Amino acid sequence: MSGKNKPPDIDRRCEDCEEDIRKGSAKDENVQVLPADKGNATVVMDTEDYTSKINDLLDRSTYKRLTRDPTQLIVRTTKSLVQKSSLKDEIKKKVCRSEALTLRIYGLPKIHKANISLRPIVSAIGSPIYYLAKHLTTLLQPHIGQSNTYIISYQK
Repeated sequence: MSGKNKPPDIDRRCEDCEEDIRKGSAKDENVQVLPADKGNATVVMDTEDYTSKINDLLDRSTYKRLTRDPTQLIVRTTKSLVQKSSLKDEIKKKVCRSEALTLRIYGLPKIHKANISLRPIVSAIGSPIYYLAKHLTTLLQPHIGQSNTYIISYQK
């Protein structure tokens, strides 16, 4: 790693402090305690710096602001499609939950980069299709790698 790409020096003498931070015992509104995007590291960031970096990720050329939350529409549509399916009733109940969360975005610091930018993560846990996707994963998982045919993805 060249000198200009080195992450800032971290004081390794305070492993006990790091553990306290991970457990949440050191709470301060002015700092964000985050896992790094790679490696097993904890990053303490200024909240204003974190907010600025996450807002930079959400620029208008990449994302479009919605006029309203589509979560309930997605819940209704998913429920309707599942009800019309041939799934067993117990599975239909399991994959269609009326209490659904909106997708959430957060950033993990890239400490291996010089300016410590954020890697965007979109969390779908608890979203309208989360349990359906989880069920499909259990159905498809045994078949991964079992086929003689596959698709190679490439960009032109």
